[in-house]
Amino acid sequence: RFGLNTPSFGDGSGTKVEVNFLETVVTLDVDLSDGFEIASVAVAPKDKLVRTAAQAYEVEGYICNEEEMDGDLTAVRNQGAQIRVCVRPNAEARADGIYMRYIDSFTWNRDDTITQEAVVDREEAGNTLTSLYCTPGELVCHFVSILFASFYATPGAVAGSGIASMQFGGDNTYISDGTDGLEEGRQYNSDGSAVTAFTKMRRNLRRQLQDAGDEDTAATSEFDLSFDVDQGNFDFGDTSGASSTVSTMAMSLVAAAGAIVMM
Repeated sequence: RFGLNTPSFGDGSGTKVEVNFLETVVTLDVDLSDGFEIASVAVAPKDKLVRTAAQAYEVEGYICNEEEMDGDLTAVRNQGAQIRVCVRPNAEARADGIYMRYIDSFTWNRDDTITQEAVVDREEAGNTLTSLYCTPGELVCHFVSILFASFYATPGAVAGSGIASMQFGGDNTYISDGTDGLEEGRQYNSDGSAVTAFTKMRRNLRRQLQDAGDEDTAATSEFDLSFDVDQGNFDFGDTSGASSTVSTMAMSLVAAAGAIVMM
């Protein structure tokens, strides 16, 4: 606020006499704010850092007994013998929790001239000379074959090769009731090891992949084996000898059954 006084000394006495007064109100606004801007900045997606790791697992095939233990590889097989073959992940794979999924294929051969299919497309071969036993999630799969008579034409070695699929984790788990010395109510594998959260996650992932029908996610491995055979007692002249033997045995059984009925 400003005031303006106009004094007057007109009477000569030197006394100030105010004759006019003007008051003006002045408002001063100070703006301390201001706008600003940033020039455009180019942006782009950040490069993705992808790290991959690969671990190859293998299976092993071996001649086995009915308990799926290693059989006698030095034994010479004779014509008509049942050849039992077991397939399982190797020791490294088993230690990482790998189990069997399928036996995809297997073929017997001798001298690259005589062949016999045992497993085709995860099924028993159509020659009816092989029985396949394989459940996904089991540690060991096996099959039993009877070879064509021509494999025994001369003493020698018979070889076989195939492909098997594996998977993470098996389904053979159980809940402990405490009587086995383990924590009651907790889930355990058949070997007594506890099922961890990570194990469950892997199994859930595997189930999701199976539900999605993604069969290509199964890891596969080749395997092979061989054993010696003795010369057979009969020469059928072709690869149908084993089938003929089986058919003859079946006819004998039917005839025997018919005789029992007649009696």
